[in-house]
Amino acid sequence: MEKIIYEIKKDKSHGMISNIRHDRGFGFIRSDEGKDIYFRSSAVLEEFETLRAGHNVFFFEMCSPNGMNGIGITLDKESK
Repeated sequence: MEKIIYEIKKDKSHGMISNIRHDRGFGFIRSDEGKDIYFRSSAVLEEFETLRAGHNVFFFEMCSPNGMNGIGITLDKESK
């Protein structure tokens, strides 16, 4: 059996939700560095249903075998 290793960046990242599919339980964040980050509803620490495209968020980046994923996602309440 192959061992799968996940790497989580230590520092919190910032970005904006670029696309969200409430009916499918996932979305994408465009990081301030211009990367597209996939996330699942289970990675959101607030109410997933309240998030909308255009909302600014903080998150941690996790490198998985399938690419970058956002985890520990919280709304940036300071931005408008």
